[in-house]
This record gives sequence, structure tokens and C-alpha cells, in this order.
Amino acid sequence: MNNIQESIFQAIDVITEKRISEIKFDKTIDCIVTSDANSDKGEYEVKYQDIVFTAYSSNNTVKYKIDDNVYVLIPQGDFSVKKNIIGKRDGAGEEYLDIVQIIDKIQTVGGNYVNEPEGFSFAFSTSGNNELKELSFKNEEFIKDYKNKTNLLIGANISTDLYNEQGDYGLKLDITYKSGVRHAYTMSMNSMTGNPYKLEGGYQYKVFPLLLDEIETVNGMYLYAKGFSTPVTNSISFKNIEVSYAKPKDVEGLDQFEAEILTPDGTMFKNGIVNEQDSLRLDMTLKKVGKVFKPSAVYKWFFMDSTVTTEDVNKGWDIDGGLGWRLIKEGEYSEDIVKFEENGKILRVYPSFVPNIETFKCVAIFGGEKIEYPDGSTQTFGVLKQEDIVSIVDQTDAVNIIIESSRGDVFKEGDGVIDTELTCKVVFGVEVMDPSKFLYSWSKIDDNGNITPIAINQNSEKLTVNIKNDILNIENYICEVFLK
Repeated sequence: MNNIQESIFQAIDVITEKRISEIKFDKTIDCIVTSDANSDKGEYEVKYQDIVFTAYSSNNTVKYKIDDNVYVLIPQGDFSVKKNIIGKRDGAGEEYLDIVQIIDKIQTVGGNYVNEPEGFSFAFSTSGNNELKELSFKNEEFIKDYKNKTNLLIGANISTDLYNEQGDYGLKLDITYKSGVRHAYTMSMNSMTGNPYKLEGGYQYKVFPLLLDEIETVNGMYLYAKGFSTPVTNSISFKNIEVSYAKPKDVEGLDQFEAEILTPDGTMFKNGIVNEQDSLRLDMTLKKVGKVFKPSAVYKWFFMDSTVTTEDVNKGWDIDGGLGWRLIKEGEYSEDIVKFEENGKILRVYPSFVPNIETFKCVAIFGGEKIEYPDGSTQTFGVLKQEDIVSIVDQTDAVNIIIESSRGDVFKEGDGVIDTELTCKVVFGVEVMDPSKFLYSWSKIDDNGNITPIAINQNSEKLTVNIKNDILNIENYICEVFLK
């Protein structure tokens, strides 16, 4: 390694350590064990990015080995103090956010407006009654600094030991705007990463979009817990609580989310023409930080259609699909063609909707902070959209059309043949299909190549030909077959 490269890596180490040390709350980082030589003492050498340091197990009954991914707690962001291993990445406990990743996403603007001592913590012991604690808050400074701010961050280190009940807990900042709007910005358990009932001190946060309005007053900053009725061991602990203005680099946090259309039945029709009741299930699945979650969402399904060339909703266009995509409206097609399930999360597709290949797109719309104005109108901020695309192929086995004549195809003077019956058969592999499934359109071609329709869209697969009147010399008969 040359001197320039070595200097660059040293600079990276310094920057990384500086960024970590600037955070004012405990943080958990993802490390790899590089040495377990002193594991009997609970001491391990671990590596974080390009930094190697010593960390100590917080549970001597648990042993780690080389190459284990572990979570290491850095108290108060101070890299010089004792650092503790609190669990393995693949353990059964809480999965922690990498705090350096949080820094990459959020640029805080100004300081912390929670006016409590550094490292302040508060614990609830729930007993069935709603618990509420008002925090000391820098109201005047918060209002004064509000101008031109676009986002708000609420965060804390949270530990919980709860039964899975229909309760809720979190932090709430209640403010009133000069327009008369009163709104509480709430980081609840529904916003948290991992299992909110069994948290082990990981940092949780939420970023909110702010109204472009002036704040009239701060009504209060609160910790709350409600709806947990089982008293045994139920506890919620908040530590290092933070309320700051923020400027997210990824305002909507979209890189935390991903979407995938799952196709548990596959993406190909094999025998669609034989079994028209075959169907393929398209399931729009959303993930947050790699975990499947089911928000209250609106799902819009589209199929690719090059004829959608104008922004006209009456011609299939929708703003969330864009040009070249046709919105599939519920009720527009019969349920034996396409069918919506689970409030639009699932689209069930039948063979008759896929002539050869069809590409589908689903857009999921969710999230947002709903603000209600004094006049009754509402506005939603921070709406998230995720989409995915999948193609469905109809690989129905080859179908052959055979026309048979009951009296042959060559007729001579005096053989007594008056007419013959032509029968059109649809053959799938070696099987003759049920003729009632199809419509038949008969035509004939004369010696000059002129095509004359005879019977269009008939239910019968048979056509009677009069030898004397219908055949002058040579006639070619054509039958086109259509699936009903």
C-alpha cells in the first residue's frame, strides 16, 4: 500500500470516529468479531468498518466466535469508554439500526430541544391505566428556530419488556400553528424497527414533514404509554430523548423500504386454453429494513399498454402509473378475467387476460402525516410510494385446427354425392377440445384468391357444402376459431 492510500484510510478512520463521537445518545453499531482469544474473560476484538477495537460481552454465559456479526453499544457516543457486546445479529432479540447509516440519511439542524439532563431516562411500569409524563422542553427556542425548517426528528433509546397486547407507547410533541391547526407529532411503537415489545436499548427515531406555517405555541412534549393491562414485568424505558430539526438526505426514507410482487403460483400459464379456471396470484409485498410489513396502503395495478399516450383518465391513464400503463379498475373486468383480493393487495389473473405475454405493475401508496385544518379540509404530507413490475407468460401447448369432410375432398360426375359436411376440430396435443368452448367463422377462397365470408361467429363447428351449387371447380374453405 502506498503512502497516499494509507493516508486516505487513516483519514476515513478519523472521520468515522469523529462522526460517531459527535452523536449525543447511546448508539449500537454492527461489528465483526476478529479475535476470541480472551473470550473466557468476556473480552473480544471486533472490527467496525476499518476500525478495530476491544469490546466486552454483557453476558458471560454467551460466547462469540470469530466472524460472528455482533451488536456493540457505544455509551454516549464516546469511543474512548468501555464498549459492550449486547447480542448477535442473528440472535432472537432486537435488531438494531446502524447509527452511522442514520447519520448518512439525516442532517440535524441545530441542537436538542428536550430540556432534560444529559442521559435523562424515565421508565413506565404499566398497570392498565394510561401513563403520561410531560418533559421539560425549550419552547421559545423551538418556536424561534422554526423558520425555514422542513422536517422534525424525534428519537430515543428505548428498552421494553412487554406482553403483546393492544397497547401503544411513544413520544409526542403537541404544537399549534398560527393558522389554528393543532397537531401532535408522534413517534409510536408502530414506527419502530424490530419487535416493539422486546427492545433492548436500540435507538428508534422518526422524521416528520413540517407545515410551511408559523408555530403559535408548543402545547407540550410528552412520553406516553396506554393500553397495557398485564402488570407483571411490563416496563418501558426511554433514555437520551431527542427532538431536533432535521434535513433528511432521503426525505421519505424510501431506501428503508422495498417492494416485490410475489408469484407463489409461478409466472406462466401452461394449459390456459384447456382449463380456463387456472389463475396466477400476484401478491404485492412491502418490506421495511428487510422485514415484511403490512401498512394501511392503497394498491393500484396496471398493465403495459402502448396506446395510453395521453394524460387522460378516461383512456386508462393514471398519475401513479404514468404513460404506457393502463389502470386496472375494479369492476371494469369480470372476475373470471382479473380479480382483486385483500383490498387490492393481491391481483388474481386468468388466462383470458394474457394472450401471449403481459407485464403488470403495482404501485403501493402508504404513510403520511394527515393534517386537519380548522375549516375541515385536510392535507397529507410524507406519502410513500413503492412499485414493482412482473411479466406473465401464456405458454399454452400448441393448438392445431383440422377441417374434415364427411364425403372426402374430391368429387366426380355421377358418384351421387350431393353435399358434404365440413367439421372444424380444435386439437390440443392429441386431445380434441370441446367444440362448445369456441366460436367459428367460415370463409372460402375462389380461384382468383377472393375471400368470401360464409358464416361468422357461429356456435357450430360444422358447415354443410352443396357440391353442385357451392363448388364450381376448386374451392378452399377456411375456418377461424375464437375462444368464447
